[in-house]
Amino acid sequence: MYKYLDINDVKIDSIIAYSEKKPISLKWGEVVPLWFLKELNVEYVIFTIPTRRFDNPMNMIPELQQVGILISNYLTNSFKKIFFLVSGDLSHTHKTNGPYLFSDKGIEFDLFIEKWILMQEKNFLINKAANIVNEALSCGFTGFVILQSLLDQIEMKSTVICSEIPD
Repeated sequence: MYKYLDINDVKIDSIIAYSEKKPISLKWGEVVPLWFLKELNVEYVIFTIPTRRFDNPMNMIPELQQVGILISNYLTNSFKKIFFLVSGDLSHTHKTNGPYLFSDKGIEFDLFIEKWILMQEKNFLINKAANIVNEALSCGFTGFVILQSLLDQIEMKSTVICSEIPD
């Protein structure tokens, strides 16, 4: 998949911090999804969204949609069984005593994501959740946009297993 995305001009690099010359180890955003694969004897590819997603994820939407389409094309044309897992962190603004300022948009954003999962309406994510992502401070939004573009290419059914705000 790495080679396929690189050939299609998706800017891929190692996981870096602060500069392009200082590689870093995996963080919880990458490690938590890998926990779900721990019992499987599989090879996996990890890629992260650039840190510029924090500044204005709205500007990245067309690029992220293209990445989702490319991943979908790769998966469709592969003869391998492939499991695509997205680390989807929701709002960081639920608590008044947390590291981020409280925003009532946090709960609203999380509910939009839950509705998006259940409704499977193509434009719901972009038309609703995208409008408040900067106030909700969700670093998982960009992964959801990639996932939406990938899911647009297939037929599926989705469900919400759990929706909780951590203590």
